[in-house]
Amino acid sequence: MRGFSFNRLSRTCTALLLAALTGTAMGAITTGSAPAASGPMPEGITSRIADESADALWYGDFDRLEKIYNSVRQSSEFVDGGATRLQWFRVGLARVYEEDDATDPYFAQLEAMTHAWAVERPNSPLAQLLYARALYARARSFRGGDYASRVLPPAWQEFKKYIALEKVQLERNADLLKNESTADIYLMMVIRNDDGSFETLRALALDALARNSVDDGGFVELATASLPKWGGNATRFDTVAREAARRARPASGMAMYSYIYDQATDDFEGEMFEVSEVDWPTMRQGFRDWMARWPNLYMLNRFARDACHAQDKPTTREVLDLIGNRPLARAWDNQFESCRRWALEP
Repeated sequence: MRGFSFNRLSRTCTALLLAALTGTAMGAITTGSAPAASGPMPEGITSRIADESADALWYGDFDRLEKIYNSVRQSSEFVDGGATRLQWFRVGLARVYEEDDATDPYFAQLEAMTHAWAVERPNSPLAQLLYARALYARARSFRGGDYASRVLPPAWQEFKKYIALEKVQLERNADLLKNESTADIYLMMVIRNDDGSFETLRALALDALARNSVDDGGFVELATASLPKWGGNATRFDTVAREAARRARPASGMAMYSYIYDQATDDFEGEMFEVSEVDWPTMRQGFRDWMARWPNLYMLNRFARDACHAQDKPTTREVLDLIGNRPLARAWDNQFESCRRWALEP
């Protein structure tokens, strides 16, 4: 056993697995980078913390992950477009856990690797959280992104099995995780997928803020649970967006109201201003509040896009002037030219 390294073994296994799944030679995998960005912060904004955490998980480097986590878990600084360091850490993990083209062997390997970490390091909150998140990723791989009624019974059975395992993992380690706001958010993801009550989810969102006063990820998750496709409704969603602005970032005006609605654009299937209870003057002010504190080009482009959807021509023109020759295609869903033409009409 001399010379055995679990990290080296897990990196090798992961690389071999990914090479098999993608048809890429192992040398390219081991020298390549982690997957592209995804996760619960504005798309189109990148972060060194997300890049490093994704890379460390991709290659099975737990020691590096724990070093990053310990440096970010209680940081109160907002960086890189308005997220905290802890939120960017979770975004980095999500890049690996939500690999779009992966199949079950990939998620089985992630589960096995993180389970070994959890067993090896029973007193590490991060090790227990990583295993819980891997169980959730595997559960979601069986369900996919479709409505529950369309999931085939065998897949649904596996989905429920892994959701239950994640819940057990988090509850069994509740005392160890009592200071980790991420534990609340991961448990909310479980409960949302397990038909839990809105009241339970809201209590967990508030608890996450109590554990970490700048971690508003619980309210982002609560907003998701308030969407009609998860059993919510337009009134509940608007209530959550307003409470998020009031509680999660009270010094930032209505910034969180705008952020939460903007993130749900696709969930309203492009008809947010027709089917939700969004108040455009409030959302407009929220965008101004966000840009005053965390200016970034992506959110500026989203501001223009939403102003166009709200049929607010003066604001659309104003923000397009600020964007100038810097439109970001990923922020527009192929609508930039049509909105620009509309805004320039007399």
